[in-house]
Amino acid sequence: MMLHHLTVALAGAAAHYMTGWALNSELVLGKLWKHEKDQKACGNLSQDMRVNLALQAFASLVLSVGVCVAIAIFEKAQLSMVSKSALEQLAHVFFSSNQQVKSMMHSMHVVLFIWAGFILPFSAEEVIWCGHNWKHWMLESVKHLISLSAIAITVTYLS
Repeated sequence: MMLHHLTVALAGAAAHYMTGWALNSELVLGKLWKHEKDQKACGNLSQDMRVNLALQAFASLVLSVGVCVAIAIFEKAQLSMVSKSALEQLAHVFFSSNQQVKSMMHSMHVVLFIWAGFILPFSAEEVIWCGHNWKHWMLESVKHLISLSAIAITVTYLS
């Protein structure tokens, strides 16, 4: 059972890592981030890409474990859901059973909780106190929401 939880957490971390890699590629947001990095002195960042990638992989794993724990706690605390939202109907396209759809809804609630409650406020502080660009902050916030959703979808699908 523990091996299954570890596998799910590793799969979630891989989904987060790969989603971030795709969103930060040159085709999507990579040129924008590179332009901003070139304008500012980034003396605290490591110049060794292997170190940066390893640190990102570790951060993805920690975030994935946190999301897995939050989903497990949230599912245990929820009562059965009766109403059918548009999101639930869309989830029926990808998942066959009602239990899987309910689990996906719980996972998305956890993602919104983590994103709106923790990631947005802390990243907003960077904009407020460090002078980062608001447009870039909004793009980064959406990127975080997509990456968290990738973890939740992977974890829910494999559970």
